[in-house]
Amino acid sequence: MALETTMNSVEDKLIDGLSYQLEPGAKYITNKRSVKFYPQGSNIYKSRGGTKMIKIMLNGDEFLDPNSVRVSFDLKNEDTQLGLLNVGGPWTFFRRLTIKCGGTTIEDIDYYGRTHEMFHKLLPKDVRKNEVDEGFGFELNLSQWQRDNNWTAENKPAGGSVRLNNYRTVSFKPLAGLFNQPKMIPLQFCPLTIELELTDNAVDALVETVPKSDPGHTYDANSLSEESAVGALSQVWRIENPVVLCDLVSIDNQLMNEYSNVVLSGRNLPISYSTLITQLQSLSSGNNGSQSGLINVTRAVSRLQSAFVTFSRSTDANGNRIIYEGRKVTDVNTSENKLYSNDLTEFYGPHTYNGGQGHFDPSTELEFQLQIGSKKFPESEIKSTSEAFYNLRKTMGVHASSNHSMGIDMHEYLFDNFIVGIDTEKSMQASGTGENLKSGQLISLKYKFTDSTAAHWPKQMYITLHSQQLLEIGATGVQVYD
Repeated sequence: MALETTMNSVEDKLIDGLSYQLEPGAKYITNKRSVKFYPQGSNIYKSRGGTKMIKIMLNGDEFLDPNSVRVSFDLKNEDTQLGLLNVGGPWTFFRRLTIKCGGTTIEDIDYYGRTHEMFHKLLPKDVRKNEVDEGFGFELNLSQWQRDNNWTAENKPAGGSVRLNNYRTVSFKPLAGLFNQPKMIPLQFCPLTIELELTDNAVDALVETVPKSDPGHTYDANSLSEESAVGALSQVWRIENPVVLCDLVSIDNQLMNEYSNVVLSGRNLPISYSTLITQLQSLSSGNNGSQSGLINVTRAVSRLQSAFVTFSRSTDANGNRIIYEGRKVTDVNTSENKLYSNDLTEFYGPHTYNGGQGHFDPSTELEFQLQIGSKKFPESEIKSTSEAFYNLRKTMGVHASSNHSMGIDMHEYLFDNFIVGIDTEKSMQASGTGENLKSGQLISLKYKFTDSTAAHWPKQMYITLHSQQLLEIGATGVQVYD
C-alpha cells in the first residue's frame, strides 16, 4: 500500500508522444555561413628550418558556432623518393595550442599533441573512427600488431601514408574547452586568435626507421641526416594552406542591439568552459627493487574537476629518444626496425613490459593516489589495473552508462594506452563542484611501480589538470577567471 500511495501522489505530465505543440523556433537567426579563416603571414610552415607558429584570427560581426571549428591543412611530404607515415592524428604535428582575445590568453595547452592523443584514445570507438576519417583515414594500432608479434604485409597501412612528393589534406577539431561548450561566441566583442606551434623536431609526429646497426636502445634523432640512416620512410615534411573551418551565424538587428546594449551598459556575457593544463615531471630512478616517489604540483585553480596521469620512457635525461623492445617492429618486407610509437602516442604501461609483448604480470601492479591538501583521491590507494580502469571510467563519466564507453580495450590499456584518471568533483551533475586550490594547496601524486627490473621503469610522468574557467565578454575586452 505504501508504494501505491506514493505512486498515486506523483504529478502527471503529458508525454511527448501525446503533445502536438511544435518545437520552439528561432526566427531571429537570419543566416548561417560556412567559412574559412586564413593565417596571418606565411602560408608554409616547417618544424625544421622554417616558420613554426601558425596564427589565424577569427573576427567579424557574427556569432561563431564553437562546435563547428576545425583546423585544416595540407601535409606535404618533401622527400621525392620515400613515403611519409604519421604516427598519430593531425594534432600530433603541434606542440602547443593557444587561444587569445586581444592580449588576454583564454587557453594555453602545452604538450598539445600528446594531450589531444590521450583524449582521442578515450573516445568511443565509433566517434574515434569519425575523427580519424577527418584526418589521415587510418590509425596505427601497435597493440593489435603486437598481439601477432609481427609487422606483416597484410596489416601494413597503405592508404593513409603521404607517398612520394605528394600531400594530403587533413582536419581536426581543436581540443579546447572554448570550442567544446554550447554557447556561441560573439566575434564582434570577442575576436579570437588561434596559435598552433609545430613540434620541436620534424620526426616527432612520424614513424621512424631505426638503424639496424643501433646496438639497442638509444639514439639522438637530431643527429640523423635527412638522407641517411632513416631507411625507407621520409622524415621531412611541411604544412601548407592552414585554415580554420567554421560556421558563423547572423541574428536580426533587434536581438543584436539587445546584446550590444548589455555589453555597452557595463555588463558582461559569461561563458563557462573547461580547460586543460599539462605538465611534465621527471621520475626518480627507484631503489630496493621498486620505483616509487611523490610528485608535488602547484597550480592555483578555483575548480579542479579531474586529473589525468600518464607515463613515458621515450626520452632519457639528455633528451635522446629511447627505443626499447616491444615498441619497435620488424617489417617483414624490408627487415628494417621501425618505431611505431613515441612520446606523443604511447602511454606506457610498465607493469606489462615482459619482453614487450604486453603479457600481464600481476606482480608488477601500479600503486597510485592523488592528494589535495589533506584530502585523498581515492581514500585508499589504487593497487590494481582493474581499479585504475574503474577510476578512469568514473572520471570520464561513463562508469554507469550502458550507451557510452571508452575506445580502449584491456590489452591496449595494459600495453600502451595506460591512463590514470582521478575525479575530483563533488558531483558531475552540477557545475562548480570541483576542488578549490586557490588557498595554495599542493597537489601530491604518490606512485609506486613494483616491477623489480629498473629497465622497465618509466622516465617521465605527464600530469593533465582539467579545470573549470569563466570567460566574461565585455565592451572593452574579455576577462578570464580560473
